[in-house]
Amino acid sequence: MSIIEVQSVSYSYPDSSARALNELSLSVQEGDFVGIVGPSGAGKSTLALALSGAIPHHFRGNFFGKILVSGMDTCTVALTDISKIVGSITQDINAQMVASIVEDELLFGLENFAVPHAEIPERITYALETVGIANLRFREIASLSGGQKQKVAIAALLALQPQVMVLDEPTAALDPTSSELIFQTLSELNKTKGITVVVIEQKVGLLAKYCSKIAVMDKGAICAYGSGEEVFSQVDLLQEVGVDVPRCVRVSKGVHELSHQVEYARLLGEADQAACDETALSVQSAAKQLACCVGALQHRSISLTESAESPATDAVELAGETYLPKIDGPVVAESSGPFDRIGVLQDAEQPSVQSVLDVIDATFKYQNSTD
Repeated sequence: MSIIEVQSVSYSYPDSSARALNELSLSVQEGDFVGIVGPSGAGKSTLALALSGAIPHHFRGNFFGKILVSGMDTCTVALTDISKIVGSITQDINAQMVASIVEDELLFGLENFAVPHAEIPERITYALETVGIANLRFREIASLSGGQKQKVAIAALLALQPQVMVLDEPTAALDPTSSELIFQTLSELNKTKGITVVVIEQKVGLLAKYCSKIAVMDKGAICAYGSGEEVFSQVDLLQEVGVDVPRCVRVSKGVHELSHQVEYARLLGEADQAACDETALSVQSAAKQLACCVGALQHRSISLTESAESPATDAVELAGETYLPKIDGPVVAESSGPFDRIGVLQDAEQPSVQSVLDVIDATFKYQNSTD
């Protein structure tokens, strides 16, 4: 069931003839975790304002089309009614904060929504504990880190019990670790509380990892919408628009091409070949695909050293499952169990592995890559 329906919406700001949104249509289902990405000036923040009802209630201009939120037309209902369904967090988190103490920040919204006083303490406790910041309840907001402030903003929304959360680049000023924690929090709320999440974000690695749907915007319209695999596999389109392709997808694309070369195709088992044909949306998945190719290659090299004949079929099939592959050089995939780590090794004992390095060199540069 759709909780948000954007129907051919066009919008231009006052005193501007250019359309910030141009015949844009989008359908968001209940329980979706939608990531929106696009180049600067694509209209992403304008769309966030429209979804929250700020456009057209706070921002005037020329608005055409219709946005339905839980069946309500955002143009005809009061902004307070929309706010009970959709909670939003803007790019400037400091400007959004209205109180000096964390508890008071949550209290402000609850009182404005006329929540019965008897319910308020329980809602505040619930929201802070759910987001994992109960220990910050009486802290001064000015003393918090950027990631902690984002979590306070999320908790303030959660206390209001919205059905939808719309966040505009919540990790823009955060380091990789804090960014990951914010997305983990949003994912947990999405999965356990059923809250629909719409997040505008430039860190495509996080979108690929956590979002169930990806929307690509360009020139005020949606030019691609679907699952992460469907969208991020359209590498040419993304590059044309100016959207980064996640590193894991670039590696996956290279492994896919490598796995179909004759020398690899005859070595890979059917299951491994099928795995290599998928689009990896995480470092872990890309590493598993890489393991199939590297395992087969190194197993073949070892076998040919011992015998001039090609390895037996059963030995080749086992290679992808039991061999713990390593790629020597500036980039390495290794495993001591489930294949889930990207690291670095210095040794370079097998020249034959260089062909695999060609695929991923200058792609995975860090041990813990999220984009």
